[in-house]
Amino acid sequence: MTFKFKMQISGIILLAVIGVIIVFSAQNSAVETESKNANIPIHDSDELAVHKDTSDDLITVKINQATIVIDEKTPNSCVMGYCSDDRKPGKYVLRVDFEVSNLSNDQYIHAETKMKVEDKNGKLYEPASRSIGIAVKELSKGKSLTDSLLYDVDVPLSEYFFIVEPIAFYDGTRTKISLNDIQVIRPSLCQGTADCFAGTITKIIDGDTLDIKNIETNEIQRIRLSLTDTPEKNEKQFDTATEFTAGFCPVDSYVLFDEDDGQKEGSYERIIGKLYCEGNLLNDILLQHDLAVIDKRFCEKSEYGSEQWAIDYGCNA
Repeated sequence: MTFKFKMQISGIILLAVIGVIIVFSAQNSAVETESKNANIPIHDSDELAVHKDTSDDLITVKINQATIVIDEKTPNSCVMGYCSDDRKPGKYVLRVDFEVSNLSNDQYIHAETKMKVEDKNGKLYEPASRSIGIAVKELSKGKSLTDSLLYDVDVPLSEYFFIVEPIAFYDGTRTKISLNDIQVIRPSLCQGTADCFAGTITKIIDGDTLDIKNIETNEIQRIRLSLTDTPEKNEKQFDTATEFTAGFCPVDSYVLFDEDDGQKEGSYERIIGKLYCEGNLLNDILLQHDLAVIDKRFCEKSEYGSEQWAIDYGCNA
């Protein structure tokens, strides 16, 4: 047997051994992951869950309420000229109201960052920074506190679990509470009972007609602004109105559309309603800039005919 041939055999054996090690490591890693998550009791949202915060400290966690709503992306909240908003468009805002009680003899330091949410796919969500308080919250033995945290979670609606992690990083104990009684709330900008959905702009047809991709269904729907009539093609200011809409609600921007309860029959395969771009009403903005007129034929029929913006531009005439 030549030296070259021996080296080839040795190389093959070495590769085989490495392959076995890799497979064993992967299997071992899977077992470790499985064992880490195994035997974690899942409490219902109406149960009082006992959580081992450190090696010798105990707290209880009780979910008071969980609500979820599509983020309507209203303008930022500002304090003394400083505006902060860590929201990302196309999310549900999940709010969890809960109560924590200290059962240990030591002072309990409430760490909101240790309160997370997990969806049915196993994805973890950190509390939104806008909902985390600045002051340190401490509890002596037998004392309780209530808290509320916001989580920007993915759509479509999923099953969610409230995860309480231990303070000590080396302790793998987790408490898992099923949020099985989530109350679904429509965004405050939505009115009436007709369809109301969030989405992204995919195409600008003209000043008052746009295509929107529904972020929950991925369906593209053509919408027409209620009561707000912009110039048609070949009419004066058609291009200006179209370009204005494209600038105010550009393609790929996040919007909220509220269908007009009084015009649910639609028009030429378009659904009719109000369109909010980052919380600002496009119907009203076009009228303010003299790029549209009120379509008075539908003032009495429309759900919005008695709203101030519609009255200001002709629905009371």
